[in-house]
Amino acid sequence: MPDGTWVPPYPTVVYSYGRVSDMHPSGNRAAESYDVEHGSQHLAAAFDILEPHSDDVNWMVNHLEDVCFLFDNRTVCHEGEDNRQNWFDKGGFSKYQPAHSRIVRIHGLRDDVKAVIRSNFNEIPGGFDSENLSFWEHPCATAAWNKTHTTGRMVAQSRQMFVMEKGNQLWLAPFVPNHYLKDGQKVSVKNAPTHFGHTNYVITSSVNKGFIEAVVDPPTRNAPDEIIIRIRHPEGKLIRSVSVNGRAHTDFSAEKEYVRLKPSETTIKVRAEFGPPKK
Repeated sequence: MPDGTWVPPYPTVVYSYGRVSDMHPSGNRAAESYDVEHGSQHLAAAFDILEPHSDDVNWMVNHLEDVCFLFDNRTVCHEGEDNRQNWFDKGGFSKYQPAHSRIVRIHGLRDDVKAVIRSNFNEIPGGFDSENLSFWEHPCATAAWNKTHTTGRMVAQSRQMFVMEKGNQLWLAPFVPNHYLKDGQKVSVKNAPTHFGHTNYVITSSVNKGFIEAVVDPPTRNAPDEIIIRIRHPEGKLIRSVSVNGRAHTDFSAEKEYVRLKPSETTIKVRAEFGPPKK
């Protein structure tokens, strides 16, 4: 690691006892992609084998973020020195075939709001084709135009900002940027497919009056155990009190900026009032 500490290896190939690019040095940048974009991270992101907050995943995420995305993993428009000099704007995502990495998904499973937003929005511009609203396999339009897997992964990452399942929980607006909810603005999601059925919600900001309101139509096909809606104040103020359908509601986290709801077959109306900003 850059600070001189070490983390255990997390090899992509079972019988490579370290990085593929070290075991099979070919000079081909594809070897770097096996270290950065494939393998062990998928045990957490795709298969639920590694617990997202485990030491294994902590070590892996730290190494990907602080070493692989800045030093090892590069393309013609994301060279290592440029990545390091612009570590915030060009960090947080893989550079060779970004869609193969599941770092945004892992950050989501870890409920790391700022990391999800940063990684997702840093990744999008490099591969986005503004001519036809698709994505290139490699950043800067270097290969494989409109690859189905790549475009699909970007759509999935964007979906995660607005709707996400965690086991039997349904999360609404889990990673919506807080500046989407300046006074008078709203976030509206209609007929969103989820593992539990379709859902709708609208979050409307009246922060100049001290509150934000949400209206949720829960899925009813296969009700989740609970619904968690994140409501983020654009100035970082803490939730002070919550009412649900006009009644006081205490099941919320001011620090984590969410309200926990019981499933219902009818519309749920939430009102969150805010206090001083977070320190």
